[in-house]
Amino acid sequence: MSSPELPSSGILLVDKPKGVTSHDVVSFARGLLHTKRVGHAGTLDPMATGLLILGFGNATRLLNYLLGHNKTYEAVIRLGESTNTDDADGDVVSSADDENGIINFANIDEILKELRAVIAKNFTGSIMQTPTSFSAIKVNGVRAYDLAREGKDVHLEPREVFIYDFSLLDAHFSVGVSGAKVIDVRASVSCSSGTYIRALARDLGRVLGVGGHLVSLRRTRIGEFSIEDSRVLKLKSVIRTFTDKNGVVQSRAKAVLDDSYYSQGSCESQAAGDSPSALPASSPLENTLNQRLLSMFESAKLTMQTVEVSENQAKDLRFGRKITISAISAKDATKDATKNAIAYVKATKDEQNDVVAVLETAEKSQATASSSSTLFKSQEKIEKIEKNTNQIEAKPIVVFVQS
Repeated sequence: MSSPELPSSGILLVDKPKGVTSHDVVSFARGLLHTKRVGHAGTLDPMATGLLILGFGNATRLLNYLLGHNKTYEAVIRLGESTNTDDADGDVVSSADDENGIINFANIDEILKELRAVIAKNFTGSIMQTPTSFSAIKVNGVRAYDLAREGKDVHLEPREVFIYDFSLLDAHFSVGVSGAKVIDVRASVSCSSGTYIRALARDLGRVLGVGGHLVSLRRTRIGEFSIEDSRVLKLKSVIRTFTDKNGVVQSRAKAVLDDSYYSQGSCESQAAGDSPSALPASSPLENTLNQRLLSMFESAKLTMQTVEVSENQAKDLRFGRKITISAISAKDATKDATKNAIAYVKATKDEQNDVVAVLETAEKSQATASSSSTLFKSQEKIEKIEKNTNQIEAKPIVVFVQS
């Protein structure tokens, strides 16, 4: 029996494992979905796990809008040691030696009480945060982490971020890499886009005077997308050994399906890295992958507010013409992060709603100020267009919204 045909566009939610890059997950998905047109909404470091949103086909155009959504993380912060990378992958550069500091409080309850007071005063609401030196931010065209790895001084300007919630879940005493007494604090952080949890851990340690760094990180939510969604695809990391073109044996981590998707006896080939993406007949995903994929319209609806337009209006939009629609009023602060809306045509009984374009609001009185939008190809033309990559797409659309 042949596998059901996959949709040409949509979103796949993935639980990224530790040890692989976000690009490794994208590479896996390209094989799984049989398309090169796959991207992700927000990088997770190799040490981090959790929710990674993958867009494929037309849905890749939603990813830039998703980057601006608020995020929630579960983190373990180690207080009492600082590292040169602000996380557990770096080398310890200092450890607490203050006998009167929080590290030497008598019990965990006292520690949590002190921490909550410090967090409420210094790490709630709008704060100025200096990104970690080991970040992807470019300095004169060079990634900050490349400069840092070369031992060069990296100067990054503080930027405003917003911490919506910084809750402490529990804490316990431990022994750090340096042998010093430390406290590992498990926390949940909801924050604006652009917030570095590693920097948050570093700065919390600095305020307390004991140093701190991030031990583990798991992303649990991006906007309205959650790791708890039953459709999330769980992956695992395996080590693949190969010989490069110079005859040197290399080893690197790669992302593959978690063993739970395979019947007994098929896990061995996955562990060996023999089946990077394809689904063997023994996998339940053979017939259920479609059920895990979010449709183009559902993906758009979870990304921002939606506005229904007529067939004629959709035609105008796709030909680059201006349209006038009733005022867009955002009801959801999360979706309103981009202050845009998705225009769609309501489907007939047996079809999917047709996503047309991303609209940017503008008052009629501001007609001289152009605001562009993102155009989506009509569903019936997608296959034809993908075969003819030289086809010219309509120019960005200017949309004027009634006041």
